[in-house]
Amino acid sequence: MKRFNTIHKLFLLLLSLGCIMACEQKIALDLDEYEGKIVVQSILEPGKNPQVFLTKSRALLGFSDVNTIEFVKDAEVSIRVDGQSILLDLETGFDEYSGFTETPGGYYHYEDTIALFYYTTEMDIEVGKTYELSVNRPGQALTASTTVPNPVEIDELVYEESTWTSEWGEVYTDEYLKAIFTDVEGQENFYVIEQSFLQQQLQYEYEYNEEGEIIGEFVSDTLDAPNSSIRWYDIMSDEGLDGYGFSAYVWLPSQRNYWQYPPPDIDTIRMEVKLRSISPELGRFYDSLEEQDWNDGDPTVEPVRIWSNIEGGLGIFGSLGISEARYYDHIVYFD
Repeated sequence: MKRFNTIHKLFLLLLSLGCIMACEQKIALDLDEYEGKIVVQSILEPGKNPQVFLTKSRALLGFSDVNTIEFVKDAEVSIRVDGQSILLDLETGFDEYSGFTETPGGYYHYEDTIALFYYTTEMDIEVGKTYELSVNRPGQALTASTTVPNPVEIDELVYEESTWTSEWGEVYTDEYLKAIFTDVEGQENFYVIEQSFLQQQLQYEYEYNEEGEIIGEFVSDTLDAPNSSIRWYDIMSDEGLDGYGFSAYVWLPSQRNYWQYPPPDIDTIRMEVKLRSISPELGRFYDSLEEQDWNDGDPTVEPVRIWSNIEGGLGIFGSLGISEARYYDHIVYFD
């Protein structure tokens, strides 16, 4: 009797499901197309006019490439400081980029130029002042603010070196400068080192035979070109070290890693070192980018949320203060 009741209940369940499926009706919903969020990229720096880049966010797991960047060019952008709101103008620039593309024959390297659109105006960015960003577009409104931090001066540059032996018995020497400075007490601080020097670049011309084939090359000129780098992945935080002394390493060009070829017999390079004091929101932004890079696309790792201070959108509106330059004359090559 119990088995009969069970079969009877199962039959009624299947009959009900069949009735429900038979009554299925597709309903088309008229939904507005989602435009995505606006992404802001802007870092205020004393001595430079502000530049505010606005782009549209990409779809999750969408294709990421320079050519897919979609700039927002129909927004009203302004920056407010000292009670005055200043409207920014849309301008165009160009930048070169390179990458790799996949073809049936494999990957090959390419170089191209991209048109950049950004909002800017003539404005003095001053240390200690707070700047408020406002972006307005039909249906979208974004706001953000940043206070330009006071620069922290480098107390001293100290030359150091260390030697190490490879597994083949070759002895190498690593040379570096140690920039020493003191953290500003009582506030959240982030720092990063900027280093630059003039690098000699050799200009080549080629010799051809009657068939148009290259049969030789010679150096036609030598130019001094600026080489500047900021290792954003080496940002230092004063968390747990409030008011303490800091030291940051500046790697020097050496005989082993210098890329000038052929090397001159002797070359003295004047290194220029500056310390960038980074606003807290910009420091957190770069920290989250570094954390995301460490994931390296690993699907088993919890996704990293990129830090943003843009209300109503994505991205970063930050600022930095720059110390006075400290110089060091470094001899790279000897006879």
